[in-house]
Amino acid sequence: MRTLFLSFALASTILTGAACGGSDGPSCDKVADHFNDIAPDTLKGNKKAIVEQCKKKMTADDRKCAVAAKDMNDMQACAAKSKGKKG
Repeated sequence: MRTLFLSFALASTILTGAACGGSDGPSCDKVADHFNDIAPDTLKGNKKAIVEQCKKKMTADDRKCAVAAKDMNDMQACAAKSKGKKG
């Protein structure tokens, strides 16, 4: 249970940003799949929850950055870059 909470908390933190701005860029399904591909096993999240957070909070640029991330450090850099945006 603790692992599930931690993975959801990290996914929510990484997927924060402005409200989804337009339909350009990768889909939230692709973002969720990529997040789970690069996350360590202890941080892999529930795909449905990640997709929901993505749809609520990520712009097309945020999704492009997330899918281009090579590792969790890159993914966190995307989140840091998007913080403070207003949608």
